[in-house]
Amino acid sequence: MGEAVENFQDSQLAAATGWARGLSFEFAGSNVTVAVPAEEARAGRYQVTSAHESDVRLAFTAKDGKTTSALFKLDNDHSIRWMLGQGRAVVLRRDR
Repeated sequence: MGEAVENFQDSQLAAATGWARGLSFEFAGSNVTVAVPAEEARAGRYQVTSAHESDVRLAFTAKDGKTTSALFKLDNDHSIRWMLGQGRAVVLRRDR
């Protein structure tokens, strides 16, 4: 579940934080569902493409076959950061 954002401009902070708090990733086996505010949830498969120390890169394959990748930093057992680029990140907390 999304909790907060990091390194956003003050003018974008409130909107980005609201968006992040509505974001969720649900992993089950090799399947993932990503819920994004104001959009229909997306489901597909994921695969770990690289892992080094706390950095994990995942490849997501949507039902239409399109693949995208994302970098995550594992902070601890209950917190990860989705690295968006340009130093920006979404802080995610484990729901269970």
